[in-house]
Formats: sequence, C-alpha cells, structure tokens
Amino acid sequence: MEHFLELKRKLALTLSLAIAVSLLVAFVVNYSVSKNSIINGLVNKELPLTANAVVADLNDER
Repeated sequence: MEHFLELKRKLALTLSLAIAVSLLVAFVVNYSVSKNSIINGLVNKELPLTANAVVADLNDER
C-alpha cells in the first residue's frame, strides 16, 4: 500500500512539473510573438505615418 502511495505521489509531482513547464513555455512563446507583432506594427504602420507627417510639416514651412 505504501508503494502505491509513493508511486501516486511521484506521478502527481511529475504531472504538476510537466504542466508548469508547459505553461511557462506557452507564456514565453506568447510574449515573443506579441512583442514581434507590436514592433512590426509600429515599424511598418505607425512610423511611416509619423515620417510622412514630419515631411509634410517641413514642406508647409517652406
């Protein structure tokens, strides 16, 4: 009976660690993808609009 409880405890610990590691990996991947998406959006959409606005303001001052 004690052997069964020890085996059950090891299984629970192993499963808990596997779930914790899986969640950590998922969080890191999600963070990386989100960060790259935000950077890509800023560089390709927001910065050109800002640059165009600056050029338009400079041309208006002339």
